[in-house]
Amino acid sequence: MPLPDITQRYVRVTRTGVDGFVEFDFIVSDEDLTVELILPEAAFSEFCTTNSVTVIRNLDRGSSPTKGQGLLQTVK
Repeated sequence: MPLPDITQRYVRVTRTGVDGFVEFDFIVSDEDLTVELILPEAAFSEFCTTNSVTVIRNLDRGSSPTKGQGLLQTVK
């Protein structure tokens, strides 16, 4: 099995609050490698720039461009 391309990084914003915080999923290479994070808006912008992310506009989990590229595979 090939190694994941860890240079592929995605952000899916799940909520922006009036309190100035952004809740988002940070995905590395595949949706199986997802971390939920909360940052102030300025830190979120810096995080996205530093990590060269692609922003996923669709809020539905399981519908990202990374789905199925998989580190984890189903064995039948």
